[in-house]
Amino acid sequence: MKKLSTIAISTAMVFALMGCGASGTTGETTGGDETASTLNYDDSSSSTDAGEVKTELSDDQFMCNGKAVSILDDKDTIMEKLGDCDPERTTIREDRGDYCFKESEIHLTTLTKDGTEYPIEFYISQNVTTTARGIKIGSSTKDIEAAYGEPNVEPERPQHADGTPFSDEEIAETIGKSYIYDLGDIQLAFGTEDDKVTAFTYQNKENHDKFEWN
Repeated sequence: MKKLSTIAISTAMVFALMGCGASGTTGETTGGDETASTLNYDDSSSSTDAGEVKTELSDDQFMCNGKAVSILDDKDTIMEKLGDCDPERTTIREDRGDYCFKESEIHLTTLTKDGTEYPIEFYISQNVTTTARGIKIGSSTKDIEAAYGEPNVEPERPQHADGTPFSDEEIAETIGKSYIYDLGDIQLAFGTEDDKVTAFTYQNKENHDKFEWN
């Protein structure tokens, strides 16, 4: 079995990062108008009770800007649906893109191979959308389990500099518990703190497996 990534987009570790709020990125940046805007998100029309699947959405999709967005979409389709990127928080390198979209602050990681840029993962840490089963930032861990059941993917345990693994207590204090689900074409993961969702990611498994991980 191919080992899951242990670099920055590792699901276990990405919840400890600032995501779109990260600073100090280097490389070419892209985007439009540098004036950032805020998405006015009203979940009264889009949210649903935990476990209740929105009939118009599949597990890989979420709503943003009135459009159904999926990590299974190609990169151009995603860019069209999510709109302009924040140029100060978007970094594009030859082999990797880290995009932060201005209105939603949704973060997209891509990797490039043989001239094609593949969407790998969405990172969502702002209350701008819900999953197809009604989980959003601030949902409880009980809501996660009511919607998705027990996690079916074991998160990779981080290690200290000397190679010793973090204890459960250290993980809870530094990263928080992760709930990771293999849902067929995608992997959906929730990061939590104090039994509340603080971030979630959608990973395109087919695109992920096009690359070597160590």
